Amino acid sequence: WNTIYIPEKSLENAPAEEDRPVTGALLTIWLENGKIEPFIERMSELGITGAKQGDYEARFTFYDQGYSRIQPSLEALSGTAELLLILSSSLLAIAALLLAFFYAQSQKQSIGTMRLLGCSKARAFAAVMLSALIIAVTGALIGAAIGHALTASVGGSIMANANQTPEEFLAFSAYLAESTQVEVEFALGADAKVSLLTCLAALGLFIVGTLVFVLRYLGKGPRELLPRAGE
Repeated sequence: WNTIYIPEKSLENAPAEEDRPVTGALLTIWLENGKIEPFIERMSELGITGAKQGDYEARFTFYDQGYSRIQPSLEALSGTAELLLILSSSLLAIAALLLAFFYAQSQKQSIGTMRLLGCSKARAFAAVMLSALIIAVTGALIGAAIGHALTASVGGSIMANANQTPEEFLAFSAYLAESTQVEVEFALGADAKVSLLTCLAALGLFIVGTLVFVLRYLGKGPRELLPRAGE
């Protein structure tokens, strides 16, 4: 619209300032997710917010698609996930090496039998390592599927708790005009890259551990690998 400015004193019977129509201005500000409260505190420190005598009051309406509702749960989950990652990585390394040891131990007699039947060290090694690879890949895939399912379950629980937050705690929840309808869906799940790296790490540890123990057995004579009488 067009605005025409004229000197106030050129008007006769001009209304008092407090009786004049109030006009406002709208300003859009982009904030990072989770920065609403620091922004409000900063505006208060600068004296921008709050009612002022003879002046307009600055008000902010936030539309963060409901992120503020789940932010506390996400921060708590992030801290817990870091701790679990460290613990699970340590347990994974120990478990993979133990499994490699017991698997190689279980194949000790098989290696000795194959060697006595005339099988070369290379073929015996290939047979044992191929079966180890099949077991490792199958176990990694099953573990990844279970991990994804558990993560999805935990994420769904967090979202359910966030949706049950009382109204008085939703000061910074998503806001939309009545004429606007936007459906927003949040989902929490496992990172595919992290899951892939975890699977590869488990496979690598198991295969390397098995390789070390199998090579050790291949360095012995076939009869040394077979159980002795009375064992």
